[in-house]
Amino acid sequence: MNHDLDLPELELLYEADVRLAAPELHGTTPAGDRAVHVITSGSVTGRLSGSILPGGGNWGLTLPDGTGELDVRCTFRLDDGALVYVTYQGRTRMSPEALEARAAGRAPERSSYYFYITPYFSTAAPQHAWLNGTVGLGLGYMRPEGPLYRVFAAV
Repeated sequence: MNHDLDLPELELLYEADVRLAAPELHGTTPAGDRAVHVITSGSVTGRLSGSILPGGGNWGLTLPDGTGELDVRCTFRLDDGALVYVTYQGRTRMSPEALEARAAGRAPERSSYYFYITPYFSTAAPQHAWLNGTVGLGLGYMRPEGPLYRVFAAV
């Protein structure tokens, strides 16, 4: 069997514009440097469209080698009123240029860092029940005002 041909087609599920409060810096723990970023607001557009409710967040770590580990939980309220609970893990790695841009309050060039997430969804809304069996793949974009995500699913 030729597994090289088993690549899925991807469909854009949504683009998420996330706004964050100033980080809570917890310092160096045995697992790494912990920072909590609370979500203050956001929006999703695309096949899923609506808002990101405040109060979710990223309970992230920076490992000793500089790799960022994301641990995010949040809720979308879609335009039809449905609530969707979203969780995702992710990884980031930044070049010295990306670190410099972020320290200066600028958005680094996308080619200067690695930033991917794997969202999972949970909803009681019958019209969106298909999300309960869907795993997303997202590309993250670093911006001073908060991350932007483009999230896809296999079709």
